[in-house]
Amino acid sequence: MSDFTPDAKTRVYGVLGYPVRHSRSPAILNTAFRFHKLNATYVAFETEDTGAAIRAARDLGLGGLSVTLPHKVRAMEFVDRVDESASRVGCLNTILNQDGTLTGFNFDGIGALLPLDAAAPGWEREPVLVLGAGGGARGIALAMALDSGAKRIDLVVRAPERARPLAEELRGKGVSVAVLSFADLAGADLDAYGLLLNTTPVGMSPKEGETPWPLDRFGKKMVVYDIVYNPLETRLLREAAAAGRRVLSGDGMFLGQASLQFRLWTGLEAPLEAMGLAFRRSFGIHPGECPMQLKTLPDRILIHLSGEIDSRNSSQLKTDILDYIKDQSLALYLDLREVRYIDSGAVNLIMAIHRAQEAKGLKLYLQNLTPTVDRVLKLGNLEKILNIL
Repeated sequence: MSDFTPDAKTRVYGVLGYPVRHSRSPAILNTAFRFHKLNATYVAFETEDTGAAIRAARDLGLGGLSVTLPHKVRAMEFVDRVDESASRVGCLNTILNQDGTLTGFNFDGIGALLPLDAAAPGWEREPVLVLGAGGGARGIALAMALDSGAKRIDLVVRAPERARPLAEELRGKGVSVAVLSFADLAGADLDAYGLLLNTTPVGMSPKEGETPWPLDRFGKKMVVYDIVYNPLETRLLREAAAAGRRVLSGDGMFLGQASLQFRLWTGLEAPLEAMGLAFRRSFGIHPGECPMQLKTLPDRILIHLSGEIDSRNSSQLKTDILDYIKDQSLALYLDLREVRYIDSGAVNLIMAIHRAQEAKGLKLYLQNLTPTVDRVLKLGNLEKILNIL
């Protein structure tokens, strides 16, 4: 982004909140603006005065705003129009400025469903188990019901009376809802559920050691989705992955919402891969670094990778690995336990190694997958082709 210099024609966008200096949105959306070479920039506006901020956005000609706490409900009073996506949940998270006319939208729910639709198509045909019944749960549950057609959504809460308003609202949309406690779950048939969604903040930094799921088992077909994104890999996701379940982390929801905002403001498709890299860099994760250890044992080749595998380093990794194994006739075990992030470049790398082994009548085994790696491989349907231990 260092080659971008704002000028008198630069279109300004921003995130409105309090506090908001910690926001990762500027890094992500400025990456999208630079990817498409747009004369636009995105900054943080930290204020407690909702009305003054939104009036200023109109007067100064801002292109749009992301809106976060504590402004999401009160902002509805200061826009000219409210889209149905916002009116149905009673708050907004996005404002579009069209020649001085401000329209409010809410992409919280649909943004959360984008990664779910990609990773687990058809999820809505199975019963859903939602942990929590607050604002996050409401936005996502309504999107599940109204946009995806989910027919059964059960709510798990510690205080059942707090979930009753949301349960009644969902029932009014034709959804079957049960309000459950964790005591109820202890003897429940968890195998009936296709999705477990955590909408609570339990497990968020700095309390990474906590989990919202105190049970010691998961449903056999359960996809486990945690909207917490700091840390990227929560205790809930680690335990679900260790139990062999497919997992989705909160960065997908964050990026899904940002991608919808970017498309609304610009009319362009968001560069999700580039935005995802920027998101990880904001956590101090630097894609492109991938130390490798290669060892030949009597019965196998063992390759241990760590760090990040992306489109920038996968070509060189492929050359090095294929050169190492070309004259060897042993099964290959690729250990990915310390790989924190992969993208499509890693998928291409793994498939190239698979084809090289297959041509020699040999096997490639992937072992010790992290939730992040497992998710990307499943997005590429590689679990149907590869031997995953």
